Amino acid sequence: MTVSELSAQYVVVGASHRSSVLSLRGRLLVDEAAIPHFIAKLQARGLDNVLVLSTADRIEVVAAGEPAAATESIKQVLAEQAGIETAELQGQLHTFTGDAAVRHVFAAAAGLDSLIPGDADVALRLRAALDLARQCGAAGQSLEFLVEAALQAAARVAAETGLGARPASIAAAAVRVARDVHGDLARCTGLVIGPGDMGERLARRLVDAGLARLVLTGRSATKLEEAARRLRCEVVPLDLLEAGLAGADIVIANMGSFPPAITAAMVSAALKLRRQKPIFLIDAAIPGDIERAAGEVEEAFLYDLADLETVVMAGGAEREEAAVSAADIVASEADRFIAGSAKADMDPDIALLRRRFEAARNSVLEETPQGDAAGATKSLIDRLLPQVAALVREAARRSAGDGKRNDETATRPIGKKDGKP
Repeated sequence: MTVSELSAQYVVVGASHRSSVLSLRGRLLVDEAAIPHFIAKLQARGLDNVLVLSTADRIEVVAAGEPAAATESIKQVLAEQAGIETAELQGQLHTFTGDAAVRHVFAAAAGLDSLIPGDADVALRLRAALDLARQCGAAGQSLEFLVEAALQAAARVAAETGLGARPASIAAAAVRVARDVHGDLARCTGLVIGPGDMGERLARRLVDAGLARLVLTGRSATKLEEAARRLRCEVVPLDLLEAGLAGADIVIANMGSFPPAITAAMVSAALKLRRQKPIFLIDAAIPGDIERAAGEVEEAFLYDLADLETVVMAGGAEREEAAVSAADIVASEADRFIAGSAKADMDPDIALLRRRFEAARNSVLEETPQGDAAGATKSLIDRLLPQVAALVREAARRSAGDGKRNDETATRPIGKKDGKP
């Protein structure tokens, strides 16, 4: 099957900041821990080639299958998620099929349909969504081919337009400031106080950017344990907060305490123990968790969400200009995918491997310090091995299916077709 034939199978159904009212979108969103169960519901309805892209402002199901049936099944599961009848979703979801679905996935991966153009969070989440679909046994070759091609287009946008040169989200702004303060995050420790949605989002983005170690603390032991499982990090008691400050290079406060959990005196004491090594403080709580005077302490850099939003908005004009070029690249890459290029006309397994390898190579080069050939090589191998294994398993399944069909054909009586003389 050629890529152009595959494109007719693609379906995207979901809700985002552009397509649904806020109250309903909130009910449709799926927690990361619940996505495997959500995928299982889709599989139970016959969708065995599907992924779920869930971010703070969107929930989208991307599938490959018979468009009408797939769309209806997805809407049913989304209605169950929101606790409403399917009819109540009328006019509240966006639906794309065929070529339009391909174009939408490419644009989303490049961050072109985000609240702020160039938001790289979507590409990261799309990659994670594909990985999770693989783990759930729900990622077939056609879906993998689409996502890998979209991510490759996004990588080209980032490399050629500078659209992602300025942070396009609060989380990206936090990473930018953290690097300005500390440089390489691979030598840094992060402390999250009272992890909520924003705290986890910021922490995850910092970890993705190379943060070496993450520690959680807060009041609720149950919530801390759940967050620690999601973020794969350790938990320390809240009564060790002052000691934790001294060991933290980046602090994310998201507890919403009053009076503030962190005072200027605590920050000053922590800096003395750190021998004035700077601390980047992010106050993500309302009311604030960090005393404003802490930002006046030398070598303490305090930002709240409004400050990070200012960092995001500062690059608005440049992003708008870059978005025009980015849109041209995305349209060109989507057209090539839909029509089929020289690479797509090759053996599909080779084409898929090539796209995966190129995407992995670009990602590793972005994340590995220049000159660290050994580190880059190891990271590349670690990323490619699971992908190659998945493709081998998929090829084996197809081969087994072809063999079964050949056996059935061989048992037919000579001179007969479909059981007729």
